[in-house]
Formats: sequence, structure tokens, C-alpha cells
Amino acid sequence: MTEQITVRGYVATDPESRSLPDGTVVVTFRLASTPRWFDQQSQNWRDGHTNWLTVQAFRTLGLNALASIRKGQPVVVVGRLKVRFWDGEHGRNTAVDVDAVSIGHDLALGTACFQRTVSSAPPAEQTAEQTGSSSSAPAEEGAEGTPAGEPAGPAGPEGTAGPSGPQNGAVPDAVDPRTGELLGTAEDPGRRSRKQPATA
Repeated sequence: MTEQITVRGYVATDPESRSLPDGTVVVTFRLASTPRWFDQQSQNWRDGHTNWLTVQAFRTLGLNALASIRKGQPVVVVGRLKVRFWDGEHGRNTAVDVDAVSIGHDLALGTACFQRTVSSAPPAEQTAEQTGSSSSAPAEEGAEGTPAGEPAGPAGPEGTAGPSGPQNGAVPDAVDPRTGELLGTAEDPGRRSRKQPATA
């Protein structure tokens, strides 16, 4: 029969980790649990008998305990109680273990800073999420209102972009506004031609 218990106590040894043959991580530490009560007659706190237990934490709980628990800290452990017996040099021995399902600092005696453990998603799920986000996301507009991925048009004479400016980087013909004479062309800016009628 397995019994679940809650134990308050102080960590007596720094947590140590080991791996089982199947690769499961196990972290163990010793816990000293001493009940205390207030004696009304003497007006003092008294300590009871100290119980020594071995706490075992598996997998993620064990890794988090290894990173968080230190010797001397007050903790609260919830887990399944196991009592083992074996024969040694000095007769029969007894060991009390707790297979922990939850471990935390005892906040009645101090403060703690919690940080949630975030597990990374498998590569297949990450790829699916990236594909879905890229296909469903709308095209972003560029600095000049051009959809992302489309090049902006060449700059025109007034510094504007798009169809209003000359295409393919062409330079407009230069015309003298007083005489209407063509001063040059895009192909040969130095070539002059006969007078062109002035435009209104």
C-alpha cells in the first residue's frame, strides 16, 4: 500500500543527480523533519524527535529541484512514502524514502522567486507553426506604401517614386523654357536639335 504524505523540514544534503539504466534522471537529497511546539508552561519553543528521510525526485521535478534546492533551506515535500528494510553489518536497517510529486520552499520561513520552466517544442511542430504564420500573415507595406517583396519604382525628378517618375532610370529631355530649344536627350545630353514649340 502506498501512502501520500506531506513533510516539512530542512534540506540536510545538497541534491545529487544520477541516471537510471533507461535514462531517467533521479535527484535525491536528505531531509530532516523536526516538529516544534510552543510550551505554555515554560513559554518557550520545544523541538520533538527528528525524522530523517531520503527524498527522490524524477525527471523534470528532479532537474528543477537540482537547480533550486540547497542545503539548509526549509522545504515542503509532497510524495509517496516508502519504508525499506535490509540486513547490514550491524543487523537489520530501516530506510524511509519519499518519492516526491511536488517540492517547494517553505514560505512561512522565507521568500522565493519562481520562474516557470518552458520546454522547447519538437522541430516538426516548430516548422508547422512557422509555415502557418508565414502563409497567413498579410503582406506588410514598405516605407512608401509598397507591398513587401515588390521593388519601389525609380525616383522621379521631384524625388517621387512609382509610375509618376521616369521608368527604367531614364533622364527626361532638357528643354530651354525661353526658346523651346531641345538642349539634350536621354541618349545624348550634349546633342541639340531644332526648336520645339513651347508648351503652354
